[in-house]
Amino acid sequence: MTISKESAWKRLWQAWLRFGHWLGNVMSWVWMPLFYFICAMPFALGVRLFSDPLRLRIGRRQSYWTPKTLPNADMSWSRSQGSVPPPDAKRG
Repeated sequence: MTISKESAWKRLWQAWLRFGHWLGNVMSWVWMPLFYFICAMPFALGVRLFSDPLRLRIGRRQSYWTPKTLPNADMSWSRSQGSVPPPDAKRG
């Protein structure tokens, strides 16, 4: 029985694909938890501990109001339908 070159390469390629699939599964179970516990979790804990998105830790103040600045509502801003104003428009 002779084995053609094409079928030998095909079987070798199929074996390589099975090995790659197995290796991908193993690496996903090894690298993803390592990435999570070494990179993502410490970053998330740091953000959780040290961030203040509601600005509550600034101290006691009369008001926690944050003023909002709007661009000048001139004709060029109106023509842009409220999107990013053209570079020549003055902002207030």
